[in-house]
Amino acid sequence: MSDDDDAREWLQRELDASLVDQDDKFAHGVTARVRIRETFVQRAESADGRRRVLSAAVVSECAVEKDMLHGGHLTHGGCTAYLADLCTSFAFKLHARESGRNLRVGPTQTLNVVYHAPGIPGTILRIAATSLSINDRLVSGKCEVWDTTNKRLVVSAIIVRGIERARL
Repeated sequence: MSDDDDAREWLQRELDASLVDQDDKFAHGVTARVRIRETFVQRAESADGRRRVLSAAVVSECAVEKDMLHGGHLTHGGCTAYLADLCTSFAFKLHARESGRNLRVGPTQTLNVVYHAPGIPGTILRIAATSLSINDRLVSGKCEVWDTTNKRLVVSAIIVRGIERARL
């Protein structure tokens, strides 16, 4: 098993575990359809010869189904924003894990979304999320949601989230 396979399977297990006994929670059906497809970690050698993580990227997919649509029968903007936010958290988790950090990503502080095109029922959305920066207080990342069937960009987003601190 490659490092990429190990990271992909670890993230999918984390996602699946978060769904246990959560059937009645917000967007459960959408979250349950998300599948982690690929992971990438970009590293660089620092001046002292150690390799450090610059960024992590995670590619996920989700089928557009009825529970994601608004009254006009297209993907609701809130749903695609949710997918961007959720899937970017996977990139943050992978970045932290590969850096040897035990960070708990906290609440979203900023979610800037540009809607380029609607998601169409029956299509597969490909969500490509990348961590940009991680420190002790904040994480930031970017995300693109693509309609793989029609080969078009649906959403692009920048996300900033806080880090949960241990309470004494």
